[in-house]
Amino acid sequence: MEDNLLQKINEAANKLRKERIEILTQAHLEGMAILRGCIRENVKDGWGLLPFFTPAEYCRASKVPMTEKDEYFIRLIDGIDMEYIFDDFKEFFGAGWSETFNECISHIKSGDFKSIIPFLISALEKAINLVINKNENFFGKTLKKEYQDFVDQLDEHIYIKQFALETKKVFEDYIFKNGVKEHDEIPIFNRNLIQHGNDTPDRWGKVELYKIISLIGGLIHLNDIISLSRNSD
Repeated sequence: MEDNLLQKINEAANKLRKERIEILTQAHLEGMAILRGCIRENVKDGWGLLPFFTPAEYCRASKVPMTEKDEYFIRLIDGIDMEYIFDDFKEFFGAGWSETFNECISHIKSGDFKSIIPFLISALEKAINLVINKNENFFGKTLKKEYQDFVDQLDEHIYIKQFALETKKVFEDYIFKNGVKEHDEIPIFNRNLIQHGNDTPDRWGKVELYKIISLIGGLIHLNDIISLSRNSD
């Protein structure tokens, strides 16, 4: 009789455990689906997925009106110590970049950051190269094609492939788009306008600065997730 009672208790406990796992799994999947939607909404406006954002903070941005989204992200990033963000950058980019990133921190803290935006655009381009191929530098159409191929080959990770897909779109449609003659032609910054001196630097502000930083940080996060996944195989 006692053995029969213990068996029933174990069966009930196992059933509860299984139901709890199923509930948690479903909640996790639903949460990741929401995050993928937030990534779609935010990256198309130029806001990357910094690992310092909580999912709730990042998703909240996708719900605010377009006119308020930039200010929302500015407040979020203002609340993060730039030292932490650029520590990740220095580790990822490696030798030859640390001194210039330290200068970036000083310029941002002083508020005199317009002159570092062209440098950070070049860092964004380098970050794409480092994510897809650490042994060779691509540029122009070749870079866009190589990134496309890289994204196509990614495993269906619960959210990180979504980020890769959305960055591919925003790179092609806006940031690395050719033939843009005026900054008003597209809703966010354009690499060619800036690097060829065809933009107007006096209009640059924290929106442009933080969007570039968030995209670089998002690419580093993408690279970290991929590396973790490969090491766990």
